[in-house]
Amino acid sequence: MIPKYGLEATLYLDSKTVTFEYDEQEHTQTCGEKVFRVFDRVIVQLTIDQSNLQHLKLQTKLVEPKIEGFSVPPSTPSETSDEPPLKKKKKT
Repeated sequence: MIPKYGLEATLYLDSKTVTFEYDEQEHTQTCGEKVFRVFDRVIVQLTIDQSNLQHLKLQTKLVEPKIEGFSVPPSTPSETSDEPPLKKKKKT
């Protein structure tokens, strides 16, 4: 869930450089010491895949938790925000 934009997106945990292991009993994905559970909070970077202009796709890349060889660095501080901007209140 990406509340800032009202979107749902999938973060695919497939990589040629790092191995993720799925535990069927616990329903978790593990990479080294990092364990991902359903609805864990993560920070992602959203981009648009423009390789096919008629079928643009939303891409999600992991920023945090940091996994060496898989995560991407955070964007500039002015672009990152945990919460959506607040609406202005009407004067009464």
